[in-house]
Formats: sequence, C-alpha cells, structure tokens
Amino acid sequence: MNDKQICKPCFLIKINKEIFFKNNHEEILNFEIKRLQKKFNAPVWLLDFNSKLKKSSKLSKMTIDGVTKIERVIKKLPKNHSIFIIESINPMMDTNLIKEMNRLIQKRTKNVVPFGAIPGTAPEIGLAKNNILPYLKNKNKARDDAEIINWNTQRKANNQFNLKRPIRIKLFLGLVRKIKFLEKISIEDFLKILRKKENFNYLLDYCEEVNTKEVKQCPNCNSKNQKPIFFSSSQPTTGFLTSKIPIYYECLSCHLSYLRRQCSPKDIGKFYDAYERPQVNQKKFITDLINKKSGSHFNEKLIVTKILQDKVKSGSEIVDLGCGFGEFACLLKNTNPSWIVKAVDFNLEHIKSILYKNNVIPVSKNFIEKFDLRSNAVTLLHVIEHIPFSELKKIISNISRSLKSGGILVITTPNFNSELAKLFDYHLMFPPIHQTIFSDTWLKEFIEKNWNFRLVEKKSASVILENFDGWFSYFHDNAPDDYSRTIARMFFNLKENEEKFEIFHKYLNEKGLGSETILVFKKYSVQ
Repeated sequence: MNDKQICKPCFLIKINKEIFFKNNHEEILNFEIKRLQKKFNAPVWLLDFNSKLKKSSKLSKMTIDGVTKIERVIKKLPKNHSIFIIESINPMMDTNLIKEMNRLIQKRTKNVVPFGAIPGTAPEIGLAKNNILPYLKNKNKARDDAEIINWNTQRKANNQFNLKRPIRIKLFLGLVRKIKFLEKISIEDFLKILRKKENFNYLLDYCEEVNTKEVKQCPNCNSKNQKPIFFSSSQPTTGFLTSKIPIYYECLSCHLSYLRRQCSPKDIGKFYDAYERPQVNQKKFITDLINKKSGSHFNEKLIVTKILQDKVKSGSEIVDLGCGFGEFACLLKNTNPSWIVKAVDFNLEHIKSILYKNNVIPVSKNFIEKFDLRSNAVTLLHVIEHIPFSELKKIISNISRSLKSGGILVITTPNFNSELAKLFDYHLMFPPIHQTIFSDTWLKEFIEKNWNFRLVEKKSASVILENFDGWFSYFHDNAPDDYSRTIARMFFNLKENEEKFEIFHKYLNEKGLGSETILVFKKYSVQ
C-alpha cells in the first residue's frame, strides 16, 4: 500500500469533565474539531457516554452517546479506515504523529499507541476499523496488544499542552485568542511561537495585564552576578512555558533565587482567580484537617501544631498570616481551645461564617501593609514564596513589631537546598505565584541579620513523598526523558515496601532533606 492509497482517518473525541471548568467546554471542543477538520478534512465525532453535553448545545449533532450509534457510524466507513481516540483535554494534536500512526495502522491493520509525545498532542490510541468495539469493551487489552510508536517531541521540548489543570485552560484559551489561526499551526511552529519573549511573558503573567519588572540584579544584595535556572526533569504546572528560557535566577553572591519577572504588589492578587484557586468544599476541607484525615501539606501542619503546643502557653494569641481557607487556624483552635486564634488574609468574606463557627477570629487585611495584631505566635505557612521580594522585609518587620517579646514565628516554604526537590524540579513548579525560592540556610541568615530573632528549631516535611502517587505519577508520565522516568520508577519500587518507604521518608525529614523546610524563630528582647 502506497501513501496515495491510505485513507483519511476519522476521530472520536472523548469528552472529559475537566474541560467544563468555568463553562469553557464549547470553546475548547470547537477548537479541537476545527483543528482536526482543517488538518485532515476528516469526520469528527464526540463520545459523550455520560451525557455531559446539553442537548441544546450546537455540538449535540456530532455527539455519540452509545455503542449502538458507534456501530452505525463505523459501518459507513471504508474497509481500511483508521479511527483515533482523543481525550478532550488534549487540544493540540500533532498532525505528523497522527499521519505516521495512520500509515502503520492501515499497512499492518494493527492498533498503535504513541509514546514520548508532548502531553496534550497525542491521541490515546489509533485503531483499525474492526478494532473499535473490542477497544470499547476492554481498553487495557487493546493498548497491551497495540504496537508502540516512539515520538520524541517531549524529550526535545519538555512541555505539557494537556488541560488537566484549570490554569492551563486559562492559558490555552488566552493563546487561542492571541494567536491567529492557532488551529492551523504545526507543533513545531507552535513551539517556536512559545519561545518568543512576548508570548513567554504573556504566559508567565497568566495572560493578565499586570505590572511586572524584569529583574536585572539581585533584589536582595543588588549583585548582577546571577545564573539562570532551567527546569529539566519536569515542567511547571503552567505547562506551556518553554524550557529554553529561564524562569528563575540564582544570585551567585548571596544565593537567593527569584522569579525573573517580579510582580508589583498591587497586582499580585490578579494571579489568584478561580483558575489558580478552584473552589473547594471549604467546610469539608476544614473538617478533614481538624479530624486529621487529610489536607494540603498535611504532615507539615501537624508538625507545626506540635511545635506550637510545646512552645506556646495556653491562653496565648496566635496569628495565622496568609491563612487561605483557614483550615490550619481551625486546627490550632481545635488543638488548644484556650488559644485565641486569628486567621488573617486579604479577603475572608467567603469563609468568615465557617471560621466563626470554629471559634477562629477572621481578619480581612492587607498584611503586607502596616498592621498591629499583638500576639504570642505568628505562623506563615507557604506565604513568603508568594510575595514579591520587595515586600518581604516589610512583612517580617510588621511581624517583629507586633510579636511580643519571647514570641514565636514559624515559617514554612519549599526548600531550595532540598536535593529531593531539585531532582524533580519541584522548586520550579509554580511560577508566577512563587515569586521567590528560599533555602533554609538563606532564610535563617536573612531573618537573624535584620531582626531580633534567633532560630530555635528546624524541621522538614515533604509533600512530594506525602502525596506520593500524585507527584510521582505526574513526574513519570510527563518526564521528557528515560533518565527522569527511571528515577521515578526507582521510587515506585521503593514504595512497594511501605515499611521501608516510611523509614526512608522519616529519615529524609530528620536530616532536613524534605521538599519543605519548617523554621521556628524566637523573638528576643534588645538589652
């Protein structure tokens, strides 16, 4: 069979619930359909077995909602037609990959599965016409029996174009609206477009109109002796940022690491919309942590709670700055009801009633500006990395002023000194919301040098190991090369023995090698 005899493929797009976030599904699906039709002039149907699309939708005419309807569609196709199954969270199909898969399917009448493509650019599987029904009955067997085609685009690019995270939906639609005829552009040309400084900065700013300043020297010591930090084994959660341009710099004089585009403090809130902070069941979120069932950075919060139990007397006032959903403040109050616990963040109207019910005092306040909340202890759990460095001294000064003599300051943040974090680029995962990357040694010196604080305790936690399945599956499935996947598989092998894995986890934390550091400072009086 020569190339002229090869039939055009047809496409079945499986509708995923993720694309319905903020009702963006029709715009996403319309783009995907248009891209496939323009590239292949081929039929496209939507697989909607769970009836996610409303019947009033303009796309309902293209919808297949059951096996019987698929059978009718297949009968009309030519004998050697191939069918591609595509997840709707994968919008940027690689047309060269599909053409190559199509040739293999029609020449060998065998299913084909791609490996090594940029996530978001590859179909789930390519099928010979007669194999579609067996696939629907047993997907795993169809994949196991399939021929693998190696496609090395992820090794070269290290990107993620899938829409598994809400923030990627925002960025992808921002690109669709910014780049004309994106549906016609090849993956190679799309990667070139992403390397243009204008587009890189547009993505790094979350497609928002924000005031940012390109960092030309260290914001701490003003040194111009800086080196770029490139991600290599993973990709930031944003997915679309090119690995060819550094996102962070490290100062070679004082060793602070910082985002190359520092945001104006007045605009920082623009990053935290529904795409970055999707709504959660706040009551359940708080209840689960109080009952010690689960929670974000779960072990870390339990460690900090134990530290405060040991160091802060009953009846003391504790302020949780940058409290987020307020779950940690509620845990503290539940742990020691005699404590007067205040939860402080920019706007707590959405959880004020829940906090009151848990006997926590909500304080809506711009805590970067001057404030006076006299207290015996202040906690800053994963806050300082989110603040533009220019404001960090202001925040610590505010805390120092309001904290009583002998008071406790607890700071948690990703640790740039952690080899575990560096192994998987964890410390680079969250631009632009992480404006700065701190190390435990840098923070100790910075705070002791500028304020009346002394480090009295240092501990470690590791969200990477704590939420193992999510993180390591993510690393393995999105890694750009076999080296990174091999490291992930090594950890999977270790995890098979839960007892030994827990010993390893505990040992890393005891050695201070976890992905997060926990620093406990005490304020002393100036004689």
